[in-house]
Amino acid sequence: MKITDVPIKYRVSSPGEYNPGIYVCCHCNEDVLGAMKAIGFAEVKGLLVVVFDCPKCFKRFHYHCSVDTYEMVLSGWRVDKRKAALDAGKVTNEQDGKNAT
Repeated sequence: MKITDVPIKYRVSSPGEYNPGIYVCCHCNEDVLGAMKAIGFAEVKGLLVVVFDCPKCFKRFHYHCSVDTYEMVLSGWRVDKRKAALDAGKVTNEQDGKNAT
């Protein structure tokens, strides 16, 4: 998969440092497994990477992105967006069930 396949709104120009540990911030060593939120995707040396901000030190890091990771991140964004709409009262639970993807 190439960055050209990623919608523009999910592309990030500055991916930060490569993180081989994935679930531990490479800057502050914080365990970020439960708190990681992807901020987008970037291309590094011709490969697609997923980019995160550390919830503790707020520095960016990235790791290589598989198709499974890509789908999981996009799915998470859709869930977050739907939850925000529910919380704001813009969508009811009944409508949400009908519009689930």
